[in-house]
Amino acid sequence: MQVDVIEGLDAFKSLRENWNEIYSKDIEAQYFLSWQWVHMLHLKSGSNIFILGARPTASSAYVALFPMRIRTRYNKANNAYYNDICMAGNFAADYTGFICDPAHDNEALPAMGQKLANMDWARLQLENLACSPERVAQLTAPIMKRKVYPTDLSRTNTRDNINNLVCPVTELPDTFEDYLSQCMSSKSRQKLRRFMRKAKDDPDLSFTIPTEETFNQHLDVLMGFWRDKWAERKGRNVDILVRNHRHMLTLAFRYRQLFMPMLWHQDRPVGGLASFIDPVRKSLLFYLAGRDETWSGPPPGLILHGASIEWAISKGLKTYDFLRGNEAYKYSYGAKDRLLICRQFNTPNSKNFSGKLDPRSVSGVLKKATEDFKAKNLTRARAGLEQVLETQPEVSSALYMLGQLLVLENNYEEAAKVFTRMTHCAPDNPRGWTRLGQSHLALQDFIEAEVAFRQALELDPNNIAIRSHLADTLVALRLRDEAAEAYKAVLAVLPKTPTEQRLVNRATAALRRLRPLELFGAATPKASSLDLSLGTRLRPKLPLNITRSHNRIN
Repeated sequence: MQVDVIEGLDAFKSLRENWNEIYSKDIEAQYFLSWQWVHMLHLKSGSNIFILGARPTASSAYVALFPMRIRTRYNKANNAYYNDICMAGNFAADYTGFICDPAHDNEALPAMGQKLANMDWARLQLENLACSPERVAQLTAPIMKRKVYPTDLSRTNTRDNINNLVCPVTELPDTFEDYLSQCMSSKSRQKLRRFMRKAKDDPDLSFTIPTEETFNQHLDVLMGFWRDKWAERKGRNVDILVRNHRHMLTLAFRYRQLFMPMLWHQDRPVGGLASFIDPVRKSLLFYLAGRDETWSGPPPGLILHGASIEWAISKGLKTYDFLRGNEAYKYSYGAKDRLLICRQFNTPNSKNFSGKLDPRSVSGVLKKATEDFKAKNLTRARAGLEQVLETQPEVSSALYMLGQLLVLENNYEEAAKVFTRMTHCAPDNPRGWTRLGQSHLALQDFIEAEVAFRQALELDPNNIAIRSHLADTLVALRLRDEAAEAYKAVLAVLPKTPTEQRLVNRATAALRRLRPLELFGAATPKASSLDLSLGTRLRPKLPLNITRSHNRIN
C-alpha cells in the first residue's frame, strides 16, 4: 500500500470524485470528513493542511484519505520550537478522523499509521476521532512501535461537568408522530407538542428560513445572540469564534447544506438555530443556537429543535446529531450516546524525532523569531533562528538576523562566520557583505573588511554608509590617499536621511585631518575631534588615534 502526502488546494480539489466515492462506502464516515467540509477548512486556513492518501499502486485510486494539520509550538522549558500533527478539523469540527473503503481497512490503516510514525513530530494528537476502537488500533499500531508516550485524554469541562467526548444522537423514524411516540418521554412529548402548537397557532409567532437575499441578515442576528450568550465565558476568543462560525456557516449555505430556521415574534427575532445537512449519511447535525435572552415567551430552543427534527424527518433524514457534549436537555429529545476517542502521542524529550523542524514550519518560526528580535526577546529569537538554519541552512534572512544578534552580544568572530555563510548563499545581497565587513573591522581584520566593503559597494555603489565604512577601513590600514578618495566619495552622494547627513559630516571632518590645507585653506573653521563611529548598530572601537592637535594618523 502506497501512502502519499497531498498538499495544496488544487491537489485537494482534484480528489473530489475519489473522495466522494470513499465517503459513500465508509459507514463510519461523517459530515466533518465530507469533501465539502474539508474544502471549507482549506478556504479558511488551508496553508498547514495536508492529507495522507493510501492506494494500492501509484496508478490506482485512493482507498483511504486522512485530513491532518501540522502546527508549530514553542516549548519554554526547552527554549525550542517543535511540531505537532493534529486533525485538520480541530477547533472547527466536532468530529475528526479518516475515511477508508472498508474492504481495505487491514492494509490502508496500518500503512497510514506507518507513514505517521515516520514523520517528524514531537506530538501527534488524534483528537475527537469518530471511529471504532478497532480502526484506531489498526492505525496506531505502527506508531506504538516508536519510542513514544501514548495518553488517552479527557475532554470534560470542569466548569459544568460536560463530557465533550460523548455525543448524543437521535435515530429518527419515518414520521414525526412516530418520533414523538417512540423517542420521547410522555412529559417531554406533551411539552414539545404544546409549544409547537402554540408557535403554529399564534399569529404573532412565525418561522423563517433564510434565502439568498436574507441570509446575511439572519446570520447577523444569530451570531449576535450567540455572542451575547458566550462573550463572558469565551473572553478574548469570542470574536475569533464568531468569525470562524460565520465562515463555516456561510460556506455551508452556499453548498446548500445548512438548515437555519429562525423564530420571530412579529418583527422581532427571538431565537435561531443552525444545523448542517449530510445528504449522504442522511443526518442533520445541530451546530449552534442563539436566543434573545430578554424574551419571556415560549422557549425558542425547544420549538426550534422540534421544528428541525420535524423538517429532517420530512426530508428522509435518519439521525439528528447533537454533536459533542452530554448536556442534559439533549436526552429529552431521545438521544443516545456515541463516544469519541481522543489519544495523544509524545516524544520523550518533547522535541521532534530528528531534532529539526518540519520544513513546512520554517517560515512561521522565522516570522516569530523576527518578532522576538524586534521585541528584544533575544534568547527566544536565537533559538528560533538556529532551528530554522538547522532545517534550511541557506535562509539568508535568518543568517542576517542571527549575525545581527551575535553583534549585539559583541561576538564578532561568530558573527563574521554567519555573515560569510550569508554571502555564500546570497552573494548579490549587499547587506551581507556590509555586515561581514563591519564584523571584520571590529576584529581588526582590516584587509578582510576592505574586501567585504568593496564587494558591497559594487552591489550598491551609491550607499553612503558603505562608502563611509570603506573609508574608515582604509584609515585603519594607514592608506592616507585612498582613504581621502573614499571620504570624497562619501561627499559626492546627496544625503537623504539624518544618518546619512551625519556620515557626510564625519567624512568632512576626516578630510580636514587628512589634507586640511589642500582641501579647505586657512579660512576653514577648525573641526572638532573626529568621531569614527559607524553610525549604525555596530560601533567597533578602531585602533586609531586621531588627535585634535595633530593632522596625522599615528
